[in-house]
Amino acid sequence: ERNLQLRDFFRAGTFTTICVHSNEGAEKYNENEFETAYKEFMTALKVVPGDTTALLYGGVSAQQADMNDEAIACFQTLADNGDANADTYKTLIYLYRSEKEDMEKVLSTISQALEKYPTNKEFAQEKITTLIIMERVEEAKSELEEAISNEPTNAQYYYFLGYLYDQQDEVESAIKNYSKAVELNPDYYEANYNLGVMHYNKARDILSELNNLPLSEYRKAEASYVEKAQVHFKDALPYFEKAVEIKPDEDVQLLETLEGVYLRLEMDDKAEALEKRIKAMSGQ
Repeated sequence: ERNLQLRDFFRAGTFTTICVHSNEGAEKYNENEFETAYKEFMTALKVVPGDTTALLYGGVSAQQADMNDEAIACFQTLADNGDANADTYKTLIYLYRSEKEDMEKVLSTISQALEKYPTNKEFAQEKITTLIIMERVEEAKSELEEAISNEPTNAQYYYFLGYLYDQQDEVESAIKNYSKAVELNPDYYEANYNLGVMHYNKARDILSELNNLPLSEYRKAEASYVEKAQVHFKDALPYFEKAVEIKPDEDVQLLETLEGVYLRLEMDDKAEALEKRIKAMSGQ
């Protein structure tokens, strides 16, 4: 009976100690004394290692005090113990990316978050974006294809897949996926812009090939090459126009490119109107 009483007394004393330091930590946090608040929460943690409340608020206090290593240690312990919620994972991902610039840890933390929250779209998209940034192209493709199979109407997934093919100079696959993104979301600026660029570049490459021909061949081939280039300029036109419609003042270079397409297609009135607009934007 005496041992039981001693244990009960110890538990009561432990609880009181935790409360004292946790309350002191909360008070200091509310007074913007974040470093002191962190120390109080860490003292509470020494009494009961692994206490989730002390770890969480200790991590938050450390982050507010710009003690990023300490914040990461608290949040990572929560994650490793299976006690991190979605917001804790998001904060940990942010710290690894923005403060530590450790993309491997970003990726491993996202994977850890997805184990606990397998249906969380934000984490799934974060993983894809991170793989793209890390230039782990095949892994990113695999993740995107799986994401598309689960959510076939998500325009962003097709855009990202198009972007990956674009980076690998797989032009037709890029165009196919960018086009699907635009089909699903006609106001997708980046997808419209990139489609315009890809068709424009096709036309430019044809004309470059023409210009590299010997003069004797140039004269014979000019009409054929120009005709082929015109097809791609026409293909580029609606996407550039849509991009300008979506973000009319976004990019002077885009407006200049569109003006060039108008001139190529002998749409002189539109080219003239656009030239005036460009000059007005440039303060001329």
